Amino acid sequence: MTAPGHAALGDLCEILDSKRVPITKKDRRAGPYPYYGASGVLDHVAGFIFDEPLVLIGEDGAKWGTGERSAFAIDGKCWVNNHAHVIRPLRNRVLDRWIIHYLNFADLLPYVSGLTVPKLNQANLRAIPVPSASLDEQVRVLAILDEGFAAIATARANTEQNLRAARAVFESHLESVFAQRGDGWDSLTELEYLTDPKSPITYGVVKPGGEGNVTFIRGGDLAQGRILTAQLRTITQEVSEQYKRTLLRGGELLISLVGQPGQLAVVPMELAGANIARQVGLIRLQALVHPEFARLFLQSPAGQSALGARQSGSVQQVINLGELKQVRIPVPSLTIQTKVVEALAAANLQTERLASIYRRKLAALDALKQSLLHQAFTGAL
Repeated sequence: MTAPGHAALGDLCEILDSKRVPITKKDRRAGPYPYYGASGVLDHVAGFIFDEPLVLIGEDGAKWGTGERSAFAIDGKCWVNNHAHVIRPLRNRVLDRWIIHYLNFADLLPYVSGLTVPKLNQANLRAIPVPSASLDEQVRVLAILDEGFAAIATARANTEQNLRAARAVFESHLESVFAQRGDGWDSLTELEYLTDPKSPITYGVVKPGGEGNVTFIRGGDLAQGRILTAQLRTITQEVSEQYKRTLLRGGELLISLVGQPGQLAVVPMELAGANIARQVGLIRLQALVHPEFARLFLQSPAGQSALGARQSGSVQQVINLGELKQVRIPVPSLTIQTKVVEALAAANLQTERLASIYRRKLAALDALKQSLLHQAFTGAL
């Protein structure tokens, strides 16, 4: 039973799912017409099956939580596969954008079934309750939303620009430190000759297997100079024991070799005893090199250029271990290295403080947008 003041979505539209036709990738012929899936355009093909304003709603392979792009408008000649519901609103009762805004505002997860392959099936789609309003009221409310969203979009663009600028200031400072350098550190030394002779540069576990009790660091766990500890997985003690050479002690330099090669982090002491994946390179530096100094250099434009020149692989970029050993870094005295690390840490702290302010503002803008939508669909606007 639909709640008072609401109408079931199935009573507000025609569902055109029977007209959908999926085309496997090998059978698609390239052309000018967009080929839609659950979340948007997947390809462009030679034919079309729809040629009118319609609304698509993800059936499977989509996101249905509050604020997600579960529904979106299409218009003109196009093709739609069977991963998106196709609806034609009954426009004498409801406007397309009223449905789209509501579905993207609402939490549709209670209408999604299936654990292995979550799906918003047609029966549940039809049952979604949509707030009722006259067409004149819908037009009025949508105009307010348009004005509010435009202001939020402008504020968001400015905030994102400020966030990029804050990061750019630090990147510029990092570049200048290693571009100008200083007395006593003009010469460069290959990484191979700066590592512990008993522990050459290597990679980690090839076949991690199932979960266990040993923390496991993958390439994607390295980002922005740190290890994303909140997302770390585990492997069994038995598998880890087969790769004793890469058991971490703390203080090592890790580098992502595949996917997004060149991401680096120094292992904190609390991760001693953890192990690493095949996609991660392990560098145990001699005492004459401060690990954070090496990381900062390799993350600087000069260091990334040195690493980039040694990337290979046509489909997925890869840093080859043999060539990584040949990457050359400056090695001034430890006193100088420590001063550089401390100065850049202070600069990065200031950057992070600014970035935190801007991230909070972005979150507040997102919350404001949801608040406007809540008011729109509860009659408060």
